[in-house]
Amino acid sequence: MAVKERVRYVAILFAILLALPLVNISRFAFFENSKYVNDPNNRYTYEETALRGRIVDRNFRPLAFVSSGERRYPLSVAIGPLLGYANPMYGDSGLEAAVRDNIKGFSVPRTPWEAMLLLDKRDRCGDDMVLTIDSIWQTRAYEALAGYRGAAVVLDVRTGEILAMASRPSYDPNYAQLRRDWDSLIKDSNAPLVERAGQGMYPPGSVFKPLIMAACLEEGKARIDETFYCQRKIDVGNFVLNCNGEHGKVTLEEALAYSCNSAFAELGMRLGLDGIRSWMKKFKLDRPMPYVPGSVKAQLPQGSSPSAPAEAAIGQADILVSPLNMARLVSTLARGGVDMEPRLLRSQVREGEKIVWQCPKAEASRVISQANAQLVNKAMEEVVLRGTGTASQIPGMTLAGKTGSAENPHGSTHAWFIGFTPVQEPRYAVAVILENAGGGGRYAAPVAKNILKLAGELQ
Repeated sequence: MAVKERVRYVAILFAILLALPLVNISRFAFFENSKYVNDPNNRYTYEETALRGRIVDRNFRPLAFVSSGERRYPLSVAIGPLLGYANPMYGDSGLEAAVRDNIKGFSVPRTPWEAMLLLDKRDRCGDDMVLTIDSIWQTRAYEALAGYRGAAVVLDVRTGEILAMASRPSYDPNYAQLRRDWDSLIKDSNAPLVERAGQGMYPPGSVFKPLIMAACLEEGKARIDETFYCQRKIDVGNFVLNCNGEHGKVTLEEALAYSCNSAFAELGMRLGLDGIRSWMKKFKLDRPMPYVPGSVKAQLPQGSSPSAPAEAAIGQADILVSPLNMARLVSTLARGGVDMEPRLLRSQVREGEKIVWQCPKAEASRVISQANAQLVNKAMEEVVLRGTGTASQIPGMTLAGKTGSAENPHGSTHAWFIGFTPVQEPRYAVAVILENAGGGGRYAAPVAKNILKLAGELQ
């Protein structure tokens, strides 16, 4: 009996020893395979570049595809920071990395999941990813930024879809050129590898004032016919804040048109810092945008000094936003106070015809009343007609906008412009940031003009 017991124990022991590696292998295959397959140090990760699916624009124009075993990028520098690269030497980055699992192909399935995918496909090539980007708008936005460091975003006001996200400086992600430029790119202090449109963080300066105006109108803390007295400066508690001019007696509409710091500092004190933070949240600037991979949330003001609300109201203090954040804000106003979350991803298509994933349509949510949004929009139209944004005027087109000149602790003033066209039936919204360029009215407004002129040319 004792011998049988010992044999039984030995058998159980061997069974356990056999089961342990099988359990471990199963755990690796089902739960941890992606950790190692996607590890940048895995030299086999990019071996199947030839089978990688395409990235295409909204009209199915190719933005990234494989030819002769190499990844090709037809728009080159015009879209480099946004798309990133898929390169056997340097791995992948940007959208190429974000949608890797959606578009990758495989000659031999390495995981049960890949094996299951192959059962639903006629070949081993990856799916295509369709973006909301329009190649024509993307190219125009990039060209308009020539000579500057900065970024531009163009949104379709009706849908929230992104038509362009351009950054400068840029780089050519095509294999041969990227290999030649790599050492200089990673050492360049101008950071050409950074995608500035959705990931750059900047103080907004005066392009933040439309939000403050909307908030005060909505809360009843200001009236459109209210007058303010600007004497070029205002005491905001612990220091004196200067204005960009001595505007004298101005209405709220005129205060926005002439970008009067004194008037908006006073409005900021009425709202308080908690109120300003609350309204940034209502405009959803603090929220992630899951369908714009890599995009960043705005940084809400956290200051505690007596002057913090006044500084925040003119887009200074410690507020930081991306150009995409500001394009979202101005689009909300253009829609009459209705927010729609921006989209960059549109769909995933298999074998050129079968839609395997479709980005859900952006839900519309009201932020402010249509009446108050129209008051802000009318003031932004005055910015362009006779205020600080006259350099953005486009013959034959109506435009509403706001300029901004944002001070920053790391160099010269940033130039901003946000706006939309046409005024009565808004279709396109734009946000432009030019790093260390100077005044928004002088520098960013003409850039926005050159971009939005395309709307008239496409008619």
